[in-house]
Amino acid sequence: MSIFVHNKEKLKGVVQKTPNVVIQKIQEGTDRDLCFIIGSGYSLNVDEEDRVSWHDPAMIKHNYRLRKEITVYIYFYTYECEGLAAAAEEIAQFTNSIFEEHDRIFFVGHSKCALCLCKATEYLKDLVTLATISAPIHGTIIADQEAIEKMVKSPILMWMYRKIFSNHKIDKDIIPGSEFLKGLKEPICKEHINIRSKLSGKKIYQNPIDYFLLLVDKVLKLDGDGIVPFASQQAKTEKQITIDCSHVSSLKVGLRLIEEYSRLKK
Repeated sequence: MSIFVHNKEKLKGVVQKTPNVVIQKIQEGTDRDLCFIIGSGYSLNVDEEDRVSWHDPAMIKHNYRLRKEITVYIYFYTYECEGLAAAAEEIAQFTNSIFEEHDRIFFVGHSKCALCLCKATEYLKDLVTLATISAPIHGTIIADQEAIEKMVKSPILMWMYRKIFSNHKIDKDIIPGSEFLKGLKEPICKEHINIRSKLSGKKIYQNPIDYFLLLVDKVLKLDGDGIVPFASQQAKTEKQITIDCSHVSSLKVGLRLIEEYSRLKK
């Protein structure tokens, strides 16, 4: 079985699809207590039969493997998505529609999804717990294609860059100084746990991509996780954790921490 998403592949459990987001239920919890709504940052489109018609290049399937009692939804942006603000409003509407089914709802957002879910909390008024992982709160130059083309001289690095960033409207929202970032307010939530990622280069990393992003981090002088500068991940919350891994690995590591936190807080 391939680890990559392919066109014409059936996406099971689609519960909502709009011009901006596709929401998929990947696990039915064994009790009503806890629900996770997870955003990894990937984009895809599905047709009328919920078959993938377009997806981000080299899009990997995530195997979340969360406790069986947790109900789990994941969401994707569409290619035509009007931006993080538009997606946030629709995710908030969906969350409101399922709120009475669960005692606790956790938003878990990785990278730009963290900012999208921050925005979504504005519509929900303290109804959810927010966990942000590797969030470009103050933006990242990596999302600025024109700036990167001027900085990076290696054709190989530029080829790999274009595989990661498709220059969508949602990517442009995380360019430093964007209108979205200027208008982003502090999240309105029960709790906010912010997990920051940074590559120290002082440990043995299990994921080979961590070493590649360590190189990128040094070339671009990000002082972060290879995608987002560490300083840009600073949030105004007392609950902050730092993990030593790349941007690509941080969702898996951070999600485990949030899962354990949800268990202890029960």
